Amino acid sequence: MNRNFVLILVFVVNILSRSFSQSAEIDRYFIGISGGNNPAVPESFFLQKNEQRVQKALLHYCADTFLMVRKNAFLLLASQGLKSGQAETRRKTVTALLAGYNDVNAGIRNICRRKLLLFFQDDFDNAAHDSVCMMLRKSGHPGKYLLLLAGLTGNINTIAEIKTLWNNGTLTPEEKWYALISLVRCGEKTYEDLLLGSVKILTVNDDFVYEVLPGLLFSCSRNIYDYLFSLVFEGKTYCSCGNPDSESLVLCSLKILNDLSEHVEGFPVERDNGGGLMGSRREIMEKTDEWFAENKSAYRIIKKGFK
Repeated sequence: MNRNFVLILVFVVNILSRSFSQSAEIDRYFIGISGGNNPAVPESFFLQKNEQRVQKALLHYCADTFLMVRKNAFLLLASQGLKSGQAETRRKTVTALLAGYNDVNAGIRNICRRKLLLFFQDDFDNAAHDSVCMMLRKSGHPGKYLLLLAGLTGNINTIAEIKTLWNNGTLTPEEKWYALISLVRCGEKTYEDLLLGSVKILTVNDDFVYEVLPGLLFSCSRNIYDYLFSLVFEGKTYCSCGNPDSESLVLCSLKILNDLSEHVEGFPVERDNGGGLMGSRREIMEKTDEWFAENKSAYRIIKKGFK
């Protein structure tokens, strides 16, 4: 037998064996899930060389009839997509999560709604933009997540749909708030003035930090961010620390700064393993004062999703 032919044959067999091995590993994982177990997710799921093969398998399991299998498939699919640096992988993930938006199970719908808001505008292809626009058009009451998703995609047609819903007067107060946030993110100046005026009359407390602030950060409005920095430097009111097992209080300004600083480039204070700003309050504020004095008119906002 020709030596070159043998070498080619060995190479093909090795490729096929790795492929079958990967497929078997995925199948074993979901067999464990369907059996009521909680198997560890194989690290190989997230290796770039396995990306397309794993995504194809996960898309198959996203259509499974068994709820827990489907739920874990969507979670893994979203995790893989968010970690991927490949545009095609990310866009296929977005398409699948949009399909999951209409799953019969409320828990899976909620997973898809939340995960979609962590992707970038460029991860939505034309079909995905059309899908978001159509969902918005068909919804009498779109709800928080769909309105935020429309703002994230920033498509001219979805902006028009949000404005139509706003002008119809049928939105609930919560829906109006998130419609306003989304329009501001899309650069609608008239709505930015309305949002800023509404925010300035709010009391800075727990509700502001934990309920209002995430939307304000999602808006990516320079005027809103400037106002948030002004609240940081006032620093007079106290909020709960965010730990349900602790009754200790912290300055609301530090809670605002902790989240705000994640959305601006070049912020000088490092973070600990838990994501909090490192250093004493005095050290943090001194660095913040110095940085803001130098960058007040030049700092850049990082357009992130909604957490």
